[in-house]
Amino acid sequence: MSNEELKEKLNRVREKALALEEEIGKVWVGQRQVVRETIAGGNVLYEGLPGSARPF
Repeated sequence: MSNEELKEKLNRVREKALALEEEIGKVWVGQRQVVRETIAGGNVLYEGLPGSARPF
């Protein structure tokens, strides 16, 4: 795989991740870092309003 092909693939993945972040951000308002960590495959504990704590 050439450098140009790799760059194109990475750009497509980045665009999809940003679109996913935007859609999730519509529900998890103000939780941008949590959304990014979730997309990146990290383990997060989402804590918001009482009763909304959820592990992801």
